[in-house]
Amino acid sequence: MKHISILVPDGQSNLTTISSIVGAYEIFIRANAHWEEKQQKTPYTIELVGAADKVDVYQGLFSVRSQKHV
Repeated sequence: MKHISILVPDGQSNLTTISSIVGAYEIFIRANAHWEEKQQKTPYTIELVGAADKVDVYQGLFSVRSQKHV
């Protein structure tokens, strides 16, 4: 199993940053789902890693929560 850490930047975040994080996360989640459909072991463990618990964009309209901290 491969461990994937997607970094959540603290501070200069905008909607493009959020979409990049979500896009990468979704690709690996779908890859795991594909392997599960074939009744095989999922190849990836995916975590969102950042310095803050939560990063807000547009005064909190959108936010990303880190699962692990650095």
